Amino acid sequence: MEVVFTRRYKINLFFSLAVSLTAATFASYASPYLLKDVFSSVENYQGGIAAVVFIVFHLSLTSKYRKRKKIASAPLPEEWRSILSDLVLFYRMLSADDKYIFEKKVQIFLGEKRITGIGTDIDTTVKLLVASAAIIPVFKIEDWEYDTLGEILVYPDRFNHDYSFSSDSDDRDVLGMVVQHSSSLIISKKELFKGFKCMDGGNTAIHEFIHKIDEEDGEIDGLPVLMLNKHELAEWKRIRAAEIEKLESGRSDLDSYALSGEAEFLAVAGEYFFDHPEKMKEKNPELYNILKTIFKQDTASIIKSEARRLFRLKRK
Repeated sequence: MEVVFTRRYKINLFFSLAVSLTAATFASYASPYLLKDVFSSVENYQGGIAAVVFIVFHLSLTSKYRKRKKIASAPLPEEWRSILSDLVLFYRMLSADDKYIFEKKVQIFLGEKRITGIGTDIDTTVKLLVASAAIIPVFKIEDWEYDTLGEILVYPDRFNHDYSFSSDSDDRDVLGMVVQHSSSLIISKKELFKGFKCMDGGNTAIHEFIHKIDEEDGEIDGLPVLMLNKHELAEWKRIRAAEIEKLESGRSDLDSYALSGEAEFLAVAGEYFFDHPEKMKEKNPELYNILKTIFKQDTASIIKSEARRLFRLKRK
């Protein structure tokens, strides 16, 4: 999997070359009329102006991916690798090649997105856990970028719908939040750590990033139209309806919060898919398979592969 030279990178490069060349050509033809008084004593200046315009446009239009290349070329600090190995089970289960890709994606995410503490400190561990929560659900989705996300706000603990986390507030029941049509995502620091520490089927940070993934098509509606074709989307709706019926009758082990709405169903099911994939594959095989299509990952197989590797090491 390519991290820097992706399809989007290539599209951006060709787009930049086309626009820059067009701008340079226009500048070359227009300069004698617009700048004839300025360069009246200089011969054949049009070529120089065209070159300057081309360079300015090209550098401007490709700045994002040039910066990304620089970020990805830097070695991952050993402290970061240690934190990921200690706290992020998903990372720990990856092959050596996939670990390298995960590390680069984390570096790029932290290089491009702001993580701001609201009433709490932000250290390296917090940053790496936020980045991991963002990368895990889209790890195998080619060319994925959080285009609508600019900043992650980290609150110390639960907060209310007025964004207050004061101990005087009795209604602090929000663990995380994505405000639709905004560039921000909010997560409780306490829940961030809990999600990576307790493998209980829930990870609030991953949950919120799945909402942000859902929003990339314009709406947080529980319909992952960017990941599924028309037929697969119809299958997703059928499986979701069947699972909701099971939940309502107490025959599903999904968290009942999935009944809060179609968007919440996707996020809750996604949490379960990444936290307990083998259990989901056994008890909810249809749901597991459609989520495997959505996220382009077979998470249960990753766990089995790691278990076999550890077994072989133990026997040695």
